[in-house]
Amino acid sequence: MTLRLALTAIAMAAAVPAIADERLLTPAEFRDRVAQAMTASTGNPATAVDDWTLSTKEADGTDLTVNIGNAYGDYRSHPEDVTAIVRRFSSLLGAGVTAANADQLVLIVRPASYLEQVVPAGGSLDKFPAAQAIAGDLAYFLAIDSPETIRLATMEDLRSWSLDEQNAWKRAQSNIKAHMGPIAFAELESEPGATLLVADSGLAPSMLAEAALCGPRSPAGFLALVMTRDTVLVGFPGDEASIRAFWNAARPLIETGEGLSSTPITCVGGNWTSAPIPR
Repeated sequence: MTLRLALTAIAMAAAVPAIADERLLTPAEFRDRVAQAMTASTGNPATAVDDWTLSTKEADGTDLTVNIGNAYGDYRSHPEDVTAIVRRFSSLLGAGVTAANADQLVLIVRPASYLEQVVPAGGSLDKFPAAQAIAGDLAYFLAIDSPETIRLATMEDLRSWSLDEQNAWKRAQSNIKAHMGPIAFAELESEPGATLLVADSGLAPSMLAEAALCGPRSPAGFLALVMTRDTVLVGFPGDEASIRAFWNAARPLIETGEGLSSTPITCVGGNWTSAPIPR
């Protein structure tokens, strides 16, 4: 079975529907609408961390960092309902972190410095489980996926589920397929032939944890560059056109630092490692 077929077997691959409505809000614009609604309803300022992330406080003063990915996905599917979606999302966050369960535990892929970016200055990193390095500048983080948002899991969450960190990682790994949902292959508009892995759930980069991409039986030479929090640029081993298109698309992102990651990675011996950039 080829790697393309193996990926398709994990989750049914289909073309991503094009969004023709040019009036769609960007993630940052949507985030700002949510932040404004949250601030108005709670009195606690909600500030941007990046295009996809907000930082605020719960009623008891506890720092709260949330990702708008799931809510933005709802908006993309139903842009006419933007006001209701923003109101629902901000109301849920304004009510504080809702109770979660271990079935919502997933892995997300972020820069290794992600915790330092989202935890306010002087805040404690010890409240979060330690990240697991992937390769280069990337790491896995434990997170809780809900219909409206994704937030980092805390040590308190794990204690409430009677999970130690080792078993929490195992649980997150076993949950990821169900939460990721269908993945799709898309073509990068600026570089014909360059293949993207995407998913409406926003969890496409979590595919890096799947053995089909990098495991004992996976072929060497698969290439990946995490472009955004929900998009991975990929190149398939044995497919010269795919590899060439991958590097044509990856080099500008690496040189400018515009992508989520500046490290292309490849699978060698069942493990991810930084990929040497050809001259």
